[in-house]
Amino acid sequence: MPLAKRLLPLVLVVGLVGGLIAWLFVFDTSPPGGAPFEAEGLTLLAYTQGADVAWEIRAEQGDVNDANSSLQGVEIDFHTAREGTLTATAGQLHRSEGSARLSEGVLVERDDGLRLETDDLTWDESAKFLDAGAIALTMDDLSVHAGSFRYDLDEETASLGGGVRLVDEGERSFVATGKHAEESNGTFVLEGNVEAEIEEGSLRAQTLAISDEGLTADGDVTVRLILSGDADGQPEAEENDESERQRSLNGA
Repeated sequence: MPLAKRLLPLVLVVGLVGGLIAWLFVFDTSPPGGAPFEAEGLTLLAYTQGADVAWEIRAEQGDVNDANSSLQGVEIDFHTAREGTLTATAGQLHRSEGSARLSEGVLVERDDGLRLETDDLTWDESAKFLDAGAIALTMDDLSVHAGSFRYDLDEETASLGGGVRLVDEGERSFVATGKHAEESNGTFVLEGNVEAEIEEGSLRAQTLAISDEGLTADGDVTVRLILSGDADGQPEAEENDESERQRSLNGA
C-alpha cells in the first residue's frame, strides 16, 4: 500500500484527538444546580441528547464549581468516539472561565493502538484552539514527533512546529524532518529545510506534501538516487532540480 494511504489515518487522528478533547471542554463540568464541592474518588458524566453517556471523568480528588474547577489524577473515557474507544489520562485537569488545561503526563490512547503523549494540552474556548507543547503521536509502525502542536477546531487543521520528525518503520522505511508541518483536508505538508530518506535514496526540499497522490517535493529540490537499490558499494545519481521546481514521487 502506498505510504500516503498508510500515513493519512495517523495524521488525521491529530484532528480527531484535538476535536474530542475540545468537545469535552465545551461541556460544563459543574454539578446539577451549580453548587461547588470538593471530593475524593470523583466521577463526572456527560450525556448525549439520546441520554447515552458521552464521556466520563474519574479523578482521585477534585474541587468543582462554575468559575474554576481543578481535578487531580484524571482519567477520561470518550464513549461516543466513532473510530473506537478513546481514553485520556493526566495528572491535572484545570478549568477556568474561557479555558481548560490537561497537564502532567498527558496520554491519549485509542483501542487500535494510537497514542498521543504530551505534558500539556490547553483549550481556548473563544478562539477554539487546542495547543500543546512537545508531542509524540504513534500508531503501529508510524510516528510523528514535534516541538509544538495546535489544532484549529473551526478550520479542522493541525499545525506542528518546533521541529517535526515523521518516521515509518514498516515494510518501506521512510524518515522525514522539517521545521514545521500542517495537516488539512487529507494532506500532510512538511515545510522548511525538509530532508527525507526513502527507499530510492534521499531528497532535500523546502516542502514535502504527503497525500493520496503520493509525495510531492517543492523548492530547491535535491534528489540522490540509489541506482541499483543496494546502497553498499553502488553508484548514486544526484540531481539538483533548478529548472523544474516541483518533483512528484508518486507511489512512494
